[in-house]
Amino acid sequence: MRQLATIVSLGTVVFIAVAMAQEWEVFSPWLGIQRRSPEQRSPSPELERQAGETVRAFLDRLGDFYRSGGDRSVAAALPASPEVVEDLARDVDFLGRQGKREELRLLQLEILSTKVGPEDFAELSTRERWEVRILDARGGADAPASEQVLHCSYQLARAGAEWNVRAWRHEG
Repeated sequence: MRQLATIVSLGTVVFIAVAMAQEWEVFSPWLGIQRRSPEQRSPSPELERQAGETVRAFLDRLGDFYRSGGDRSVAAALPASPEVVEDLARDVDFLGRQGKREELRLLQLEILSTKVGPEDFAELSTRERWEVRILDARGGADAPASEQVLHCSYQLARAGAEWNVRAWRHEG
């Protein structure tokens, strides 16, 4: 009988521990523990700065890549995933087949928000002002330069100490 009481007591303790672990948000205030969600944790300002510098380097080198007409050695310097580089190369190749070349010059970059999350992931929102020129690669007349303002978002991931652009999109 005594052995049965010990088994039941241990079972009860294990059951309570598992229940508390599964319902941590319910029990943690009773224990005086305030657990913060990943969204509430303040990221390291250094990681935010590094992610912002990576986006700036990506945009600067993006202009170089378009100016080069898609030179793969220039593409290798882009701090971006192979998928992003391939998307850009397809765009430059399309322009080349049309007899055009695009020159991009970043005039202004404003980082609107930076979210650094767990597992070496970051997302940045930007407002960018670009000078864009479409050049006729066949010797015809070039279009005049125009300015464009884009709102973009970038998803970055870290590989070791380096950030890389994994995806990006512009809203206009």
